[in-house]
Amino acid sequence: MCGIVGYTGNKNSCEILLSSLARLEYRGYDSAGIAIIGKRGLELYRKKGKVAKLKESIAGKNIHGGTGLGHTRWATHGRPSEENAHPHTDCKKKLVVIHNGIIENYLTLKIENLINMPCEVDIGSEFRYRKTLLNKDDLVVIISQSGETADTLAGLRLAKKNGFLYIGRSFNYPIALEGALKLKEISYIHAEGYPAGEMKHGPIALIDEDMPVVAIATKSAVYEKMFSNIHEAKSRNAAILAIATRGEKNIKSIADEIFYIPETIEEFTPILNIIPLQLLAYYIAAYRGCDIDQPRNLAKSVVVE
Repeated sequence: MCGIVGYTGNKNSCEILLSSLARLEYRGYDSAGIAIIGKRGLELYRKKGKVAKLKESIAGKNIHGGTGLGHTRWATHGRPSEENAHPHTDCKKKLVVIHNGIIENYLTLKIENLINMPCEVDIGSEFRYRKTLLNKDDLVVIISQSGETADTLAGLRLAKKNGFLYIGRSFNYPIALEGALKLKEISYIHAEGYPAGEMKHGPIALIDEDMPVVAIATKSAVYEKMFSNIHEAKSRNAAILAIATRGEKNIKSIADEIFYIPETIEEFTPILNIIPLQLLAYYIAAYRGCDIDQPRNLAKSVVVE
């Protein structure tokens, strides 16, 4: 087990923490650290190795403060290093945390579905230029892909001739967007990704026998809803290309072509579903004689708007 010690009072917490950690150091601890609040604010010191190395590294730094935390680590998750040593702080260094043992349920503490917290997804170029309703405690996660850094949202411009509609729900709506993007990038055929549940608000008016629909219909909590959306497209004579879970039989009744993927948990399906979509874009581009490795007009990194 890790060694944890804390102190608050009128004495110098640095000396108390170091001596206490040394007394707790009875086996193969691989790193140590202390965090102290004093006249200079929060001070954090960590070191790979024994407590003695930590003590040597801060000798002469004249550390004084009446409140502090100390920790010796025995590595379980993450290699022994200064970065992995405790204490840990938030990005603004206003919060200090140490803990003992393994946080085995760290995955269940994550994404909107698992922690029941609201989450919104936005496109960078839209987010940048609109008035955002962010509070000081909101978390913003920025995800950038090479070639999309300064991309802009073109809007709904589905082309009836030589156009594709990609539809998906829940975890796989972003994969519908990605699949349509890849087809556009390398085959020069217009395609749009759309949330299947919103088809009635525009795209359904353009669906006919000239509009191929790529439907991501793998096993999920919204599979029945997705199946109904595919029926809506099929009833308007669309050619249906479906991605389905291996062993699923009902999809055969409405899909013209089916790409099967192995069964997995719903959260992992996007990782598998993107593969046939990328291959579809690849072979269509190859059939059209397009330069797949160097698509026209695309830059690897976009640095101007």
